[in-house]
Amino acid sequence: MNILDIKLKKNRIEKDQQKKAKSGKVKEFKLKSGFTLIEIIVVLFIISLALLGILSLITQSIRAQNYNKKVIIANQLSQEGIELIRRVRDNNWNNGDPFYTNLAEAIEERKTYIMDYDDSLPTTLVSADDSKLQVNDSGFFIHNIIYEDSAYSREIEVELIDNYRLRVISSVYWTSMGGEQDYQIEALLYNWY
Repeated sequence: MNILDIKLKKNRIEKDQQKKAKSGKVKEFKLKSGFTLIEIIVVLFIISLALLGILSLITQSIRAQNYNKKVIIANQLSQEGIELIRRVRDNNWNNGDPFYTNLAEAIEERKTYIMDYDDSLPTTLVSADDSKLQVNDSGFFIHNIIYEDSAYSREIEVELIDNYRLRVISSVYWTSMGGEQDYQIEALLYNWY
């Protein structure tokens, strides 16, 4: 063997080692190029948790929106109750009657009424069933059993505190989120004349 043969053999051995090294890297690369089933399941689980959280947030938002809508309606109905009694007081002044006429008869007497926007005088509440509000064809809330029941009931309490003041408490009740809800507004109406 001469030197040339030794060099050629050495070159072949180096090339064979390089080929083996390259083929090993290729095999390694092929093994790491795809995802395993476990990795895919873990990713899908994480994505489903994120989507579940978003869905829960959307559901809570819709519930809160519905509840807030009902509270706003209750607020408006309660405020309307105060305004209806205020209208009776104002009509009493215009007619020259004492400001508490048709509302209270004695000091510290408390009466509970129902009244609608088209009534001129309140009606004494006889039973809690009478306070149930219905929705008429125009979409207004009234006390009239010929129309479909709404979710709301309204009672208006009037108390003559003295010869110069009436206490009015307008209460609206409805069922929401699995329980009885209520909204009250209290106002003092004065005899300015």
